[in-house]
Formats: sequence, C-alpha cells, structure tokens
Amino acid sequence: MAKNTTNKEKKVASREIPTCDTIEVLLVPQCVGCPHNKGAISCDIFGEKPSQYMANIEDCPREKKN
Repeated sequence: MAKNTTNKEKKVASREIPTCDTIEVLLVPQCVGCPHNKGAISCDIFGEKPSQYMANIEDCPREKKN
C-alpha cells in the first residue's frame, strides 16, 4: 500500500483481499486424490476429463476400482 493511504482506503483494500474466513469451497471434484489425476482438466485414463465427472454429476467408473 502507498505510504499516504487513508484509513478509508485501507478498509476498502482489506475487504478485497481474500482470507480463509471469506473463501468458501463450493465444489470438490471427485478427481481430487485420484491416482490418475493430472491436473484441473486432464487425467491418465481419459486424457481430457469428462465434465460430468469433474462436476460430480456422474460417478467416475475408475474411482470405484482404485
């Protein structure tokens, strides 16, 4: 922050910084923890992950076998 920052500017800036109190996880894909997971959109089995598995709409058939 700038040296001449006002209290009002500091309050606004502090509201804009995410903290563990302000962040809420809305979805944890079933891919998390899978040994075939290679990142956000790819895996060893499917290459590009099917969206229905990433969004937990359907159960991944590979996860039950692991």
